[in-house]
Amino acid sequence: MDSNLESYHRILTVNIAKQQEKQFLEVPFRVGENVEEIAVNMTVRAQNDERATIDLGMRGANGIRGWSGGARSTVILRPDTATPGYLPGTMEPGDWAVLLGVYEVPAQGVTVELSIDCVPVNPRWLCGDLHSHTVHSDGAFSIDEAANRAQACGLDFLALTDHNTYSQNLGYPRDLRVLFIPGMELTTYAGHVNLIGVAHPVDDFRVASQSDLRGYLQTAATRGALISVNHPLEMSCDSCAWRWEWDSVVDAVEVWNGPWHEANDKALAWWQASLASGRRLTAIGGSDTHNLQDPYVQHGRPTTWVYAEQYRRDDILRAIRQRRVFISYAPSGPRLNMSCGPYLMGDVVPERGPHLVRVVIERLEADDEILLISDRGIEQRTVAGQEEPALAMEVTRHGERFYRIEVWRWFQEVEQRLMAAMSNPIYFEEG
Repeated sequence: MDSNLESYHRILTVNIAKQQEKQFLEVPFRVGENVEEIAVNMTVRAQNDERATIDLGMRGANGIRGWSGGARSTVILRPDTATPGYLPGTMEPGDWAVLLGVYEVPAQGVTVELSIDCVPVNPRWLCGDLHSHTVHSDGAFSIDEAANRAQACGLDFLALTDHNTYSQNLGYPRDLRVLFIPGMELTTYAGHVNLIGVAHPVDDFRVASQSDLRGYLQTAATRGALISVNHPLEMSCDSCAWRWEWDSVVDAVEVWNGPWHEANDKALAWWQASLASGRRLTAIGGSDTHNLQDPYVQHGRPTTWVYAEQYRRDDILRAIRQRRVFISYAPSGPRLNMSCGPYLMGDVVPERGPHLVRVVIERLEADDEILLISDRGIEQRTVAGQEEPALAMEVTRHGERFYRIEVWRWFQEVEQRLMAAMSNPIYFEEG
């Protein structure tokens, strides 16, 4: 297939006669390389609005991908999610076909119009919540309720991280717009750690020693889990703060847990000191939502944004490991981006010497305070004006190990200035 046809919007029209009733028809189309999503919409037109029923299905290059009969007229396939009745998976290049079941056709026949979109792989920012609970542990939400809440607030993905169990990962739906990411919160009496991205990360949860913990974390890492220490300096729960040693397999730390509060301030200060010492640990956020008792604890507050190659679980995990992450207080919060030539947030700029770093911040409000921070502390402080919903600035690096951004905002409902957004750093080779 020609490369310029790998992504397309196409309208195909099929005229079906009465004599074709009770037959199956194939309407072929081609899929090229690097397609992330296939969407098909069917419109059936009969003269004088006579009754007509055309069933719908899909064949991929390697076999049948699903069938919805007369129940649906729209089908969407993605790597990890799909319309009910259809199989998610790779959009394999080659010859595909829309399947039409000619169930009922009036004497004058019908016209079927198929709108087909093949969407190419598109690196972009995706937003989600990496810490949530359901009725599979101590949460109040069923999986369907969690899905509906995540979808309603505009999240792209939601991790299910129930305490010391993975039963929730065996029943999560794959037929919604929200992408579910399996997980477990390994909950010990000396701290909690999320194991994200694997349905069955460990075989046991009973941690009694540092040796036990090291073995379990190594097992989870071997199985492909992303490992993130949760609320490391939490003060409201005796067993929630992290009192274990820091293991080398840890990928990330939950600097921002739920609404911004004192424990997050302490976690942020710890993370900044860790960065300044040379450790490059990804900062993430998680709502830790259990129920509706606290109106400020809800899905997507905070929101973790990741720059993923495509809308797929493995790409989201890879982006977190690459530190291409920022956090905002909600899906509607400030948007942050940093770059240095071809290098992005989370990257290590390998060339030595002075560099020009570009910072772009969107969705600002008047009086938002923007801090540019390095290993040396606050390098620059800017206050957004009345007419500045977006801000772009450039800074020349001279010897700093990293730059990162914080946005602080006055929230009238709690009468406090709190964190509204924060980025992971862009790093520089020392010297």
